[in-house]
Amino acid sequence: MGELKSQLELADIGEYPEGKFLSRRIAKDGYSPDNCYWGDWIDRLKVTARVILLEADGKKQSQEAWCRELGTTHKTIAKWRKTGTSFQKFVEAQRGKRSI
Repeated sequence: MGELKSQLELADIGEYPEGKFLSRRIAKDGYSPDNCYWGDWIDRLKVTARVILLEADGKKQSQEAWCRELGTTHKTIAKWRKTGTSFQKFVEAQRGKRSI
């Protein structure tokens, strides 16, 4: 609680709302009021350095979100990414498999 308390004091963004997390707009930046807000767990994933953002159909989201949407695995996406083919083509191929 010590680290969280100091982060909350630095952020100074008001009362803690139930079910929300202290999130930062830019992960590498500090806990200033301009960089912090109360977000949900998806917001936290968006700014985590380990999150891989992929874009298709004019939509950018995490690899995790694409896995859920397409009903595929991280391993399958990782293999596809190594081929150098566009992610848009991967999405189209995955959707084609589901419609068969």
